[in-house]
Amino acid sequence: ANPNGGVIILDEVGNMGGGDKALKNHLFKKLYNIVEDRFWTSPVNNHQYDLSKYIFVLTSNDGEELFQGITSDDMNMVEWKNNKSREKVRALLLNAGIPEAFINRMADTVLLKPVLSTEAAAITHKLLAAQIEAYEGNNAGVKIKVDKKFEEQLAASFFTKDKGGRSIRDMLENRMGALLTLALIEHGVVEEGSQSLEMELSIQDNMPIKPYR
Repeated sequence: ANPNGGVIILDEVGNMGGGDKALKNHLFKKLYNIVEDRFWTSPVNNHQYDLSKYIFVLTSNDGEELFQGITSDDMNMVEWKNNKSREKVRALLLNAGIPEAFINRMADTVLLKPVLSTEAAAITHKLLAAQIEAYEGNNAGVKIKVDKKFEEQLAASFFTKDKGGRSIRDMLENRMGALLTLALIEHGVVEEGSQSLEMELSIQDNMPIKPYR
């Protein structure tokens, strides 16, 4: 352990035990010493680590069902404001099977604001720019052009709340990467190795228009 302390993140702890609330209760009790007594004993060497200078941040997906099926930024914000109070967050966690005694040991419980369309677009822009840079760097003579409309449609079509930025990254690395490689092959760039090619990307989405987009 770092004697100066630090931050320890326990990600998606709400998934412990799956749908078995009794098992989840049992597993959370194993964290009591860490969050209350601020020490952890290694089961390997029986050494006790002092965690008194550490801040613990625990995350969970237990609130995501509140926003399922909502596509409007305004409606997302209304739902968040209606459920972000400490009392409602505690009730949500209790209903998910997290022990009340464990919740009482937390300094605070917070329902994070859902990612809005402008934020999804910003995340998409950053991931897309990195993917294009990498692809152009690995394929000499290839230039890829995109406009703001493409980025916005990419975010609208493929960004999902449950996966967040991973939904865009997976799409870019797998589906778009395969399509770009296919285009290079069709134009003979892969075989020749010295031919230049400029590609402009566009998306045509056949999803039905959502009334609260």
